[in-house]
Amino acid sequence: GSDDHELRELHLRVSCDTANLAQARKAIEALGQKCGFDEASWAELGLVVNEAMANVIRHAYKGDKDKWMDLDARFDQQAVHISIRDW
Repeated sequence: GSDDHELRELHLRVSCDTANLAQARKAIEALGQKCGFDEASWAELGLVVNEAMANVIRHAYKGDKDKWMDLDARFDQQAVHISIRDW
């Protein structure tokens, strides 16, 4: 049903403050748990997202906290699709 579909997607807009990385990491980890990943796997998803977003803050935006990025994730039967967009 549509409720199940909603559980398998995540869309977040995050301002580029390193203090917000925990929110994004916890959201992707929670989604991984809901989708049936074991603890090691969803923890790794959280780490990957955290590191990628930290790199955007550090390298793309040079620490400018007035910028933002979008985190989108979708889980299907074969793959995890994660997109992090900056400007």
